[in-house]
Amino acid sequence: MVADEQLNASKSKPATCLGQEQKKDVREQKKDVREQVKEQHTPLRKETKKLTVTEKQKEDVDLLLEALSQESGRIEIPIKWLEAAQGNKKEAKKQWLDALKWRKTHSIDNILTRKPKHYDRLKAGEAYGWYGLCHDKSILVVQKIHEDVKKVPGLLKDGVTAEEFGSFITFLMEFWIQNRLSSKGKMVQILDCKGMSIASFSPSLLKFMRPANHALQQYPEILEHCYVINAPVSYRVIWSIVSTMLPAITLSKFSVVSPSKVPSKLLERVPESVLPIEYGGKNDTKMSETDFETLLKKRVSE
Repeated sequence: MVADEQLNASKSKPATCLGQEQKKDVREQKKDVREQVKEQHTPLRKETKKLTVTEKQKEDVDLLLEALSQESGRIEIPIKWLEAAQGNKKEAKKQWLDALKWRKTHSIDNILTRKPKHYDRLKAGEAYGWYGLCHDKSILVVQKIHEDVKKVPGLLKDGVTAEEFGSFITFLMEFWIQNRLSSKGKMVQILDCKGMSIASFSPSLLKFMRPANHALQQYPEILEHCYVINAPVSYRVIWSIVSTMLPAITLSKFSVVSPSKVPSKLLERVPESVLPIEYGGKNDTKMSETDFETLLKKRVSE
């Protein structure tokens, strides 16, 4: 209101009665008032874009938690959803509201209060684990996909459903996000395809993975980058199958690394002390015994 009154007052002065200096003063005054009005109406999202890299990293995981919370009262579309929809506000809003509906339907906000069914069976082995933080504070995830895939027939035989596996994957995601293990709220993944073949991707496997894939899509723009290593000769055929389950913006974050370049490529993002020895680092800790995995075990046993 003050700004509007100042602007109206300045307009009411007849220009013909003013000297050159006075005209200049009035122009400057109008400019100052317009700047005040502009500042008063600048959306919060535009202010957020002015954050420095350090400030944004500090707030990223909290912004993600706020966006995922049913109680936040947020009305603006979260930036991660806008990025995932490549700026399409209508699509971004739809995906965000769908994610909130999915969270409410499955009580995701409280998922850490209950141990997933078949947890010990699903977590057994050295197939998937967190090793620590990358240079940019993203969490490093290593997945030995063949070790994961070869467990599926046994899981199905034991009565583990696709929905239960999806709930297990969601539990793992929520654990590191809600506990702020990465202040950046993102992950860098090493996808080790050693031992994989086209025969591994049966229709029953793809059906089993579907709920887990749907769950992961509720966390847009959480993948910083994925390095595919030890890719088999049949990788292109396998990729043509897997890529149908991923959004285009996610696909752009995958890169296949040749064996000779694995250490140098991974060390660009991952500290030597965090990167496992088998990939060129100096970390000789077993996947199931890293600090992050120890935190997870403690939480599940409570």
